[in-house]
Amino acid sequence: MSLRFRHLRLRAQTPSGLFGADVDFPDGLVLLRANNTMGKSTLVNAIAYVLAIEQVFGPRKEIPLPPSMLSKLQDDQGQELDVLQSDVFLEIENGKGQSLTIRRSAAGTRDRRLITVWYGPQLTKPATHYQQEDLYTELSRAAQSKAGFDHRLAQFMGWELPAAPRFNGSVGPLYAQCIFPFLFVEQKRGWSSIGATLPRFLQIRDMA
Repeated sequence: MSLRFRHLRLRAQTPSGLFGADVDFPDGLVLLRANNTMGKSTLVNAIAYVLAIEQVFGPRKEIPLPPSMLSKLQDDQGQELDVLQSDVFLEIENGKGQSLTIRRSAAGTRDRRLITVWYGPQLTKPATHYQQEDLYTELSRAAQSKAGFDHRLAQFMGWELPAAPRFNGSVGPLYAQCIFPFLFVEQKRGWSSIGATLPRFLQIRDMA
């Protein structure tokens, strides 16, 4: 299994134009350093959101992004602008050197359960020939159906998800959302609660 982030892009469309940020992730260990309230948590949350694993932050259904990506932002002159549409893009690479670019909307009319993928490095090497596909998440069988993003992400990373027992007596795949919480560590209130939240809504017995 291998997963490497290559590029993260945040975009918010307002009546006055497009706002956003881009972050590159080069080879080797990547350290992100900034003062408080400068957006470190936003970048981490955006990665979780575009990968459809935002449940690592808790069972709530709210999108884990700030108002500047969901409702209103301020420009350089301090003017408050409405966010009409916002999107998170992430380019990732697996152990075979294959690239996948992912887009998920946060604000606007586009269904946030719909995830668009390009089978290529669309952010770092834009091109028109990459195959593009719309997949879905947060719907039944998203980890088993070929049209499910969860299934495609696990396949891209080389994860062979084992079967796991459900509380209702059935058996189904151990979703990727069950594994990602062990890869996320967030320390805000001391070191006693740095582990991410396990997604209980999946009804998998003895998940931990």
